[in-house]
Amino acid sequence: MRKNQRGFTLVEILIVVCLVGIIASFSVARGARARVRTQNAMAQRHIASYVTTARTAAMQRGAMVTLRINADSVWITADSLGTELPLRPALFLSRYYTVSTSTTVAAVPFSPRGYAPSLPQTGARFVVVPAVSGYAISDTVCVGRTGKVRTRGCA
Repeated sequence: MRKNQRGFTLVEILIVVCLVGIIASFSVARGARARVRTQNAMAQRHIASYVTTARTAAMQRGAMVTLRINADSVWITADSLGTELPLRPALFLSRYYTVSTSTTVAAVPFSPRGYAPSLPQTGARFVVVPAVSGYAISDTVCVGRTGKVRTRGCA
């Protein structure tokens, strides 16, 4: 038998493989959490965009325009002589962003002047949460009676 053998033993290789696996599992968990945060933030921005679009459409048309939202979708309708017409197609939040929402109101009607006078004094609040369990992440979109949209500092 030679005394100058080079290389690694099987035990040494197994230890290195186990350590690499442990480190990789931490990075995968962090990556999944980052993905969930990004999806939440994107859904929050899209809801805020739909609110702004509804308010702008009401002022441009000079007619009532309503933002409608339920647990997994948001869409905009306009009143045309008593008939609800879709202005913007439904955005399915659960399908595109794997999130759901909880709301204080199901609809935000904007007047031709861009106000939402039928909202409660505190306004409307949309909370976006991941549809998958295990993540304590939530983002909020608040709409005031004057039509102001806030994504930070909502109570």
